[in-house]
Amino acid sequence: ARRKEDAVRQRALRAFYERGLYRTKNNTGVLFFLSVLERKVWILADKGIYERIGQERLDKFAMAVSQGIRDGCACDALCDAIREAGGQLASLFPITKGDIDELPNNVMIE
Repeated sequence: ARRKEDAVRQRALRAFYERGLYRTKNNTGVLFFLSVLERKVWILADKGIYERIGQERLDKFAMAVSQGIRDGCACDALCDAIREAGGQLASLFPITKGDIDELPNNVMIE
């Protein structure tokens, strides 16, 4: 189990950097990485996010999505987690005049 978790974490880290999610002006990139085969989820954030919230909070969202995968409702669980995380992050990082959406808000499948 630990080995699977480490493999998913490594793939998530690689995706975070390969996709350039660390290249935002305020270092606020976030990745929800799902490995459906292993039923594991890893959420990574850039340093701007980690300055305001800890990995523990992101891990709670990841656990909820993992449970959703196990329960056969991965899509609903993922959407709920993104919506809730987005709401919390929006309160910490409000949109200001001149802000642009620097990262794509879409699902990337490998």
